[in-house]
Amino acid sequence: MSSLLQIVTSGMLLGGVYTIIALGLNLLFGVMKVINFAHGELLMLAAYALFNLFTLFGVNPYLLILPVLFFSAVIGVIFYLVVVSHIVGRSEFEEASIIITFSLSIILTNLARILWSSDFKSVTYYFGVSKFFGISISNAFLYSFIVSVVVAVIFYIFLKKTYLGKAIRAVSQNVVASQLMGINPKLIYLVSCILSACLAGLGGALVAMIYPIYPEMGGHYTFLAFCIVVLGGLGNFIGTFLGAFSLALIESITAFAIGTPWRPLVSFIFIILAILLRHRIRRV
Repeated sequence: MSSLLQIVTSGMLLGGVYTIIALGLNLLFGVMKVINFAHGELLMLAAYALFNLFTLFGVNPYLLILPVLFFSAVIGVIFYLVVVSHIVGRSEFEEASIIITFSLSIILTNLARILWSSDFKSVTYYFGVSKFFGISISNAFLYSFIVSVVVAVIFYIFLKKTYLGKAIRAVSQNVVASQLMGINPKLIYLVSCILSACLAGLGGALVAMIYPIYPEMGGHYTFLAFCIVVLGGLGNFIGTFLGAFSLALIESITAFAIGTPWRPLVSFIFIILAILLRHRIRRV
């Protein structure tokens, strides 16, 4: 019983990291309808950036998060200039975004193989273990959860209370009406790309402190982010939060009960059932 409780607790803590990863994808799709299949690869690049900085300086990895976020912000600007600015607003925009970002994901994965090889890399820093009510929890999970929740709350307040956040929400709802109110959609698109990349970068940095990293890891986290967005609902912050925690909990229980290889299958079945149930409830 204690082992199951510990697995459940670890899954709930991991849900915080999943929330950050999914928020970045949800933001980009909500504002520009960009289906970014390279979202996980942006996370992967940030994970390798943290690994390289840790290898170079050997300090507490949490001190390296800000440089990683700066790196991710630069990647977000490049992503906007190279990809988004050339296709946004066109009639074939959504189809083009799928093809381009999927191609970009392949390019970045192979680039990572060239730069870092296909070997697994790890940030070998001992964070220690904390005990709560007889349950041992890795501090790497605990600290990542705290950082994720704090950033998610700040991001929510930013979208709800600040002028820029309200402008992002306005553009996501109606581009023409937002222009009439004096909002520059191109600037909002740029800001959204930067924020999305930074959220992916934060997720990558936190993942690198918990799990080994490798070039193909991006596809896994892109799939997770899409599942969470679909499960929680587009543009629904609370739904994304609950979806991330539910999926992380299901994955942890599955790994404990029947083995890690079954996690993707069980998670996918759970998502399908949840969507069908939600659709049935709406019809009623």
